[in-house]
Amino acid sequence: MAAGSGTETVTVDPGVPEGLGVSELVAEAALLQARLDWFQSRLARLEGGTAQQ
Repeated sequence: MAAGSGTETVTVDPGVPEGLGVSELVAEAALLQARLDWFQSRLARLEGGTAQQ
């Protein structure tokens, strides 16, 4: 895309990348949940509370 040309359109496909199956998506969801749990425990410590397990 050239600066100032104003003629090109950039599109982003938020869909699932090719080659990802259900097992890969389940693994990704588990990883994201683990990260969320970790962040919640850290936040609880910063707030002076205890993390819920």
